[in-house]
Amino acid sequence: MAESFRKKIKRQLEILGAALDETSAFNRDDAAYEYEATVTTIDRDLKDLREWGIDVHSRKRATIFVGTPIPDETILDAVATYFSFLLADAAADKATKRLAKKHGARALALVVALQKAIKARRVVRFEYAKSGERKPTARAVDPLMIFERDGSWRLLGREAGVFKQFILERIDDLETTEKTFRRPSQKAIDDLFEHSFRSWVGSETIDITVALRPPWNERVAPERLFETRRVEKREDGTVVFEATVNSLSEIAAWIVGYGEGVEALAPPELRERVIKLAEGALANYR
Repeated sequence: MAESFRKKIKRQLEILGAALDETSAFNRDDAAYEYEATVTTIDRDLKDLREWGIDVHSRKRATIFVGTPIPDETILDAVATYFSFLLADAAADKATKRLAKKHGARALALVVALQKAIKARRVVRFEYAKSGERKPTARAVDPLMIFERDGSWRLLGREAGVFKQFILERIDDLETTEKTFRRPSQKAIDDLFEHSFRSWVGSETIDITVALRPPWNERVAPERLFETRRVEKREDGTVVFEATVNSLSEIAAWIVGYGEGVEALAPPELRERVIKLAEGALANYR
């Protein structure tokens, strides 16, 4: 049985990673042993990487090496692809199970139909039940891409000129129409995700400042959660960071979830939302 495409690409990226590690002496025989493959297979992997524009080589038993610097865009693409493999067994797998549980055999038909509509740039119609709403509403959407966030597969689409996201579990009665649409630029789509913290995507940009005090100053690494502009570590141990997000509601909920030790400093609107959420939670116990 032929190996999966994902398995092959993951192996090639790991071989490339070893070749870029200056402390490693990784050769073709080492790679063949580690991946239970033949040297010929490893040679094909190196050839595939070269066709990708990466100057990677190996001579006989010599270390696999990269001859010329790899363009930043290619490195970004490689890292993003590799992370997608690492996350596949976690969030993406969870999202797939949720979708299959909700739609059963229709889950595959739904995803395939959406992907075909995305490729053909055709408007889709479906019934959509928002959280908390009993009755679904009819939607006509320009489908742009399928992505995973917060344990659910989602459709990024444009409805009446407005970018929105739809959770696939809540989509029913999908129909692909004959009407076509003009796809926005990739940059416009990328910009929607640039300041996304969790599941919300949008064009709004809001600068925030948050303080992390014990014990969260040592447990939470803001650089891993946000594209931070500034991180300041003060003498008393407090960590203050600045970042840009596109939803105050999501970051407010995140702050309240941590409780004491995480404080919203700015903007005032964020502090007000945190206070309102915290008071709402406390009301359950009064």
